[in-house]
Amino acid sequence: MVLALALTLMMPAASVLAYDPIEGPCSASSDASSVCHEKSVDPNETLRKVSSLIAWIAGVAAVIIIIISGFMYVTSGGDPQKTASARSALIGAIVGLVVIVAAESILLFVLGKVG
Repeated sequence: MVLALALTLMMPAASVLAYDPIEGPCSASSDASSVCHEKSVDPNETLRKVSSLIAWIAGVAAVIIIIISGFMYVTSGGDPQKTASARSALIGAIVGLVVIVAAESILLFVLGKVG
């Protein structure tokens, strides 16, 4: 607790700039610093980042399901119902990976042609 308080007191003060939703950032300021310049937001780049994040998360989930279904298959002990359940989970995860890759490729192709 004492260390956290000491570190807080030793940190340099940060300048805080207000954002006016009507006028934009730093509208009342006559400061010409680079902090107050507005940045343009590219919707294509935002969509690329969001889709990549979603594809990455879905890909990790599919790989985890593949690992779990492989474990289920190995530990099924020859039971046809458990083997079929593991096989269907494996096929579903592989189809999911193919859909994820195809969707990401189509989205990147379309965004490349649009922007």
